[in-house]
Amino acid sequence: MASLSESLTTKLPPVKFHCRQDKTRPKKPPQPPTDDTEGAGPPRKVQRPVEVTASPVIVDFRRLLQSSKSCIDVVPGVPNKDLLHAVVALYDVSLPDVGEEFLYATVCAKWSKTILVLRDSGEVVEELCKSHPVGGISATSSTQDSGIAEGDTGQQGGRGADQKKEDEDKRRFADVFSDSDSSEGSSSDSDEEEDFSAGADDFVQRVRERRQQRRLGQVQPAQGNLGIESRLLACATFERSYCKGEKVVQLHLIAVRRRYRKWGMGRYLLKQVKHPPIVGTYDYLIVHADSSATDFFERFGFSDDVVLNSRFNEFNDQWTNTTMMCYIPPYAGLNGMSSDPELDLKAMELEIRKLREKSLDAYQCQMTCVMRIMHEIVTLQAKVSAQGDIIHTLQDKNDQLQMDKVAQDKRFLDYKLGVMRNMYGAESKQADSTNQSTGVEDTSGLNTLVSALEEELEKIQHAQNTGVTVGGQETVSKVWMADAIEQAISDINRQISTLKTTVWLVSQTPPSSGDPGRVIQDLQELVASNQQFLNNLEQAALSGTQVSDMPQEQGTVQQRHLHVSPAVPPAASKAAHGSKPLTQLTTSTEIRGKKGSTFISNSINTRIPMKETEDFLSQLAHTAEWWQIAEDFRSGMKKDSDIEGTVEVTNITPADLTPSALESFHTWRQKLQDPSLCMKLYFCGGLEHPTSRMKELIKYGFTEQDFSHGTFGVGLYFSKHPSKAANFCPLGKILLAEVVLGKTESVVKKNHTRRTPPHGFDSVVTPGRLLPSPSGVSMVTNQEYLVFHPDQAVPVCLIEYQIVGQSETNGHK
Repeated sequence: MASLSESLTTKLPPVKFHCRQDKTRPKKPPQPPTDDTEGAGPPRKVQRPVEVTASPVIVDFRRLLQSSKSCIDVVPGVPNKDLLHAVVALYDVSLPDVGEEFLYATVCAKWSKTILVLRDSGEVVEELCKSHPVGGISATSSTQDSGIAEGDTGQQGGRGADQKKEDEDKRRFADVFSDSDSSEGSSSDSDEEEDFSAGADDFVQRVRERRQQRRLGQVQPAQGNLGIESRLLACATFERSYCKGEKVVQLHLIAVRRRYRKWGMGRYLLKQVKHPPIVGTYDYLIVHADSSATDFFERFGFSDDVVLNSRFNEFNDQWTNTTMMCYIPPYAGLNGMSSDPELDLKAMELEIRKLREKSLDAYQCQMTCVMRIMHEIVTLQAKVSAQGDIIHTLQDKNDQLQMDKVAQDKRFLDYKLGVMRNMYGAESKQADSTNQSTGVEDTSGLNTLVSALEEELEKIQHAQNTGVTVGGQETVSKVWMADAIEQAISDINRQISTLKTTVWLVSQTPPSSGDPGRVIQDLQELVASNQQFLNNLEQAALSGTQVSDMPQEQGTVQQRHLHVSPAVPPAASKAAHGSKPLTQLTTSTEIRGKKGSTFISNSINTRIPMKETEDFLSQLAHTAEWWQIAEDFRSGMKKDSDIEGTVEVTNITPADLTPSALESFHTWRQKLQDPSLCMKLYFCGGLEHPTSRMKELIKYGFTEQDFSHGTFGVGLYFSKHPSKAANFCPLGKILLAEVVLGKTESVVKKNHTRRTPPHGFDSVVTPGRLLPSPSGVSMVTNQEYLVFHPDQAVPVCLIEYQIVGQSETNGHK
């Protein structure tokens, strides 16, 4: 018996419970007799006990009923099966929403144990003797509480009521007991779960019979004929399990008979479940509480925090319409029930309330800060929007001013053209009269030159009109319109320089071939004097002064600049007989089509071939254009403060392209979105190829092998600034090319694999591959143009240069 108790049952020390009356609860009126049977005597008034003695016991029903010693009763005189049915019946009455099948499965689970509170048998017999005397019918029942005996309370005696109740019970347990009653040998099948509810009908029948005998006074109450329904006061079922590596105790069921509530039995059961020596060490104690029981568990330290209980979601599958609550034991492992929990919880609730108030204050402060920041952001966004409108307005005004400036430049160029036309017209008439008198052929060719200038002005007008196009049909953006206009003005200045040189050349007697140095010196002085004349002409145009109104000395200088060489006396200014006129201005395309040996190099390496007079004059005309290219290169290099020393151009080799290369260039140009936007740019890719490749470029043009694999794509990179292009070219050599940009898109996102321009565009402009200069130069100078087809650009010339005085400058520093 000792071994059975140690393994299957555990008896706890006896406990006395005292009735705690609720002073605030009003007294109930006296109940009428529950039995109206004839011959019943006056109702006997039985005083309710104020103290009961109970013996707690812990039972493992599954192991007990499956043990070979299951015949040994845990409670003397009460079969173990009846003890199980009584526990399930108490749970069923207290928890009507839970079915009997689930109750049996929970109580008899593999690791479940149940704590039973059994009243002392002597007290029960004494109370029954007072309430049910032998030989009389009692109108008062000692079982007017929740339990099996309460099932017939208030019912009339007789067989009809009992039969009706029995039929109801049979219908209620039909699904539970049908298989076990109709199947033979089902208990011997090891694969099926054992039916622990077997015998419930017989148990209910025996309870009714005992109760009926006591009501009729046929049996004297004694310890031998007491039923377990009279001794069971309360019970609780728990189970040990594991969740995520932590020990968890689940309190599945807890119930107290209604008559003995407020006696402290629930508190006692909860104390035993929380006590580690009873249930073992654990980390969490969880319970699925009914909505009416949450306050009870909160008073004893259970929490219904959703976040805390979310770690036990795997236990939610068995229960519905319940609230999960958990209890966390202290670190010391004590149950914390030695003192009055109500006093302890009151102090803790006060602390928790203070903590909540502080948390609320902190939350309010945080929300106040968030709202202030949100409103500040709204205000800043409004300011940014207003500033954006101002920026757009200023941009529009700036664009308008740019357009006005372009219009002013056009009018100024028209004025200059008119002045030159008037001056050259007068000289042309004088020359015609002279030629008619002398019989010399006209050699001025001014009409063709004026037509060339008018074409350049038409280009400016076209760029002005297309640059302000609105909508998706825009062909030249405003950002790059200024570049096109600047290039056009530069071309016009170059044409004017060539015009002035040609006018002088065709009006003079050809020099002797024996003194070429004197001719070059005269040409250099002529260029300087022409520049001074151009400045005077611009000042006169701005001030409204006519050339005829200038002082006689200045007029003489201008006439001398246009018609008389400073190195030749005025008397020798007559045109020589037999010299042929230069009837048209040589264009860049025509220049590239000629042999490189027919051109004069820069002044440092000047060579004048010994040819006929007409070839010599043509070479001098071309020299003005190359001098302008060299001057533009020097001025562009001078703008870069990072270059120390003086840049000198040592040689210019014009491009001698094949007819097929020129035809491919013109063919591809017509396929672009805007063929009119063409600029002279410096090639930024010669560093990847040897010097011999640079010489091949000026003959055959660009191919895909000249593409650079840059950070913004694969193609030909160009720049307006020679100082930046020099970083990607061999030392002392740089290639000038004519590039048809077409419709240009600005990109800032790096893409090493880009091989085509964006849809609807012909080329892209990038921030450049170089880092910003430490000298603080604007990042605009680092910009690079990128084209993706070799026929979109053709070489113009190869410029060779050197930097003089760089070492001396570094030495002084």
